[in-house]
Order: sequence, then C-alpha cells, then structure tokens
Amino acid sequence: TDLNILLKDTIIEEEEEPSEPINWIVNLKKANIENCNISLAMPGDTLEANGNIGKINIEKGNFDLGKKSYNVEALSVNNTGIDINQGTASIADDPLSHIDIKHIDIDAKDFAMNDSVTSIRLQQFAFTQPGGITVTNTSAAITSTPDGIDLKDFSLRSRNGSYIKCTTYLPWSAISEDGIGTLSATLSMGLMKPDLHRILAEKDYASLTM
Repeated sequence: TDLNILLKDTIIEEEEEPSEPINWIVNLKKANIENCNISLAMPGDTLEANGNIGKINIEKGNFDLGKKSYNVEALSVNNTGIDINQGTASIADDPLSHIDIKHIDIDAKDFAMNDSVTSIRLQQFAFTQPGGITVTNTSAAITSTPDGIDLKDFSLRSRNGSYIKCTTYLPWSAISEDGIGTLSATLSMGLMKPDLHRILAEKDYASLTM
C-alpha cells in the first residue's frame, strides 16, 4: 500500500450549526499492518518525510472518542524506516536536519492517553542510522502529566559502545517563559567518537577532537 499525504494551511469557515460530538467507543482485539509506504509533504515548507512500515501489531486497544481516552495493551513495530528532511543545509553542516532511520524495532506495553495523562512502558526500541548510529537497546517507563514528565529507568545502548542511563523528572514550569521549576535527574553516560561524529556538525566535531 502506498499513501501520499499533502498538508497545507487553510482557513476553516465556522459552521452555522455545531456538529454533534462523536462518542464512539472502539474495542480492538488485534490489528496488523504490513508493507505500507507513506510520504508526507508540506507545500510552501521545506519539511519532507517518508516512511516504510514493515510490520505493526496492535493488541487489545480501547478507544473512547467521547472521553478522549485511548489505551493499548501491546504494540510492536518491526523492520520499519523513516526519512525526514527538515531543511536545505547539508548533512555535514546540520546532521539533525536530515534524519534517516532504518530497521526500527519497538516493543511497548500499557500505552494510555487521556486529557491529562499519557504513559507508556517501553521494553525495546532499536534502530539503525545508515553510516552512523546503531541503537541496539532502549527501555524506559514514561509518564506525562499536566505538571511535568517523569522518565524512569531510561537505558540506551549503541553498537559502538555509547550508553545513557537516566531517571529524571522535568516540571513543565522549568521550561516555561518564567523558568520557575527544578529538574531532578540521575544520569550516567558515555559517548564514543563514532557516534559523536555522526551527531555533531563537522566543524563542532573537529573542535572537540583537536
């Protein structure tokens, strides 16, 4: 299946009569999506994105559209890729404006989202960035509330030996315009040169290795 999406800003005219709310409740036992290509473009913007889905499995989902409450017991993604181009700068000058990720594998449990709380238990997240970083394992428990985001037992390891281990709580007030709030974190990390070379622009990497 090939799906092409074009997004463009439009002015929405107000309806004379408000539409009735959609109060559907959808119970999903199991869903499988395989071999799907998606392309996204925004005319008038430099953003372009392409994705290819190898396989996605969803088990035991409940979606209450009226209450805006969504729950999924298990989600797995295999052999999926995404290519995002956010600008015109070269990869050497701005590596993060060109994101090419292949072989994405995800194993997640207990996803829940409503008006106030979003949470997920990530058991595995692995991917390959051609010519650059290969992440072999990522796990974490993530909870977002109106007050902040709680990241517990975050662990990431790359093929080159880089690693990050972190437990942190970030109140949204800490990144507001007033900047009132305290970030608390326990962090342990090690970054290997091959991974740094891929993340940083050439001039920044050269200044670190002189």
